[in-house]
Amino acid sequence: MTNYLKSLKILLKRLGYLLVTYSLLRLLFLLFQWNSFSDVKLMNFVGGIRFDLSVIFYSNILVIILHTIPGNFKYSNGYQKILKHLFYWINLIFLSTNFVDFIYYSFTGKRSTWGLITASGMEQEIGGLLPSFAKQYWYVLLTFLVFAFLLWKFIPKVYFISKQNINLKQSLLQIFIFIIATGSCILFGRGGTQRKPIRRVDAIKYAQSKNSPIVLNTPFCILKTLNRKKDLTLLTYFTEKELDSLYTPLKNVENSKAFNKKNVVVFILESFGDESISYSNPETGNTPFLDSLITKSLYFKNGFANGRVSIDAVPSVISGIPSIIGQPY
Repeated sequence: MTNYLKSLKILLKRLGYLLVTYSLLRLLFLLFQWNSFSDVKLMNFVGGIRFDLSVIFYSNILVIILHTIPGNFKYSNGYQKILKHLFYWINLIFLSTNFVDFIYYSFTGKRSTWGLITASGMEQEIGGLLPSFAKQYWYVLLTFLVFAFLLWKFIPKVYFISKQNINLKQSLLQIFIFIIATGSCILFGRGGTQRKPIRRVDAIKYAQSKNSPIVLNTPFCILKTLNRKKDLTLLTYFTEKELDSLYTPLKNVENSKAFNKKNVVVFILESFGDESISYSNPETGNTPFLDSLITKSLYFKNGFANGRVSIDAVPSVISGIPSIIGQPY
């Protein structure tokens, strides 16, 4: 039973180690984005512990099970070595997403979600973006490498004595602890006993809405958006013939007068990259009407963000005054 208690104790130490690590990364996030926040309070960090515990218990379910499952097989050097590596790599992957927002938050104004990874067109650009970002923000990459080294170096270690025989009472106690540990994953993962599991919007309980990204952590935001439906279901209520009989956007206008070329029409497409225009990518076939206009127009295929919200686009394009100067026009 002594070995089992040691295994339980080292699990609690490692989970506590993770909790401290998440808080330190929250502090690093704030330092990197110092000019993005104001009136930061201690409660922003205290409240963040709840979100940290949620992602820690969800992401470490397998680790917790392997630490607490009854049996003497857990105390061999080989098993413990595998367990340590599993703990390290699982958490390094989750923790690494925080480093993305050290910089990326400046562009989006929010913690990254699963949509960042699955965004349409990202698969075409990620190969070129990663080397560029690594070069431009080399200090973040360096910080991450140092962090990865320190994370491994300071993982709490444990040494077991020779295998011990256990009686029936001790076996039942181990099974009870295993059930409690597994149940704790669900309890802490959902953020408590409240009716609904903890959500990103709950961060406003611990901070003003402008400071809610401090309370949150990036792994939590990614996990909470995993099941977001990407595509809408295509519904067909009418045939094309029935639709044309009700309404058609095609208009035939005949005019004998010469065309007056004094008008300028500007099309601004939101979240519509060049990869979605079939003029540039014929296999998509998305934009036949725009394709016909592009051949007779001035087409700007390279877009650059001049704001974080939709309404910022109009003054940026029409007046040439972007909102990145601090205040929208």
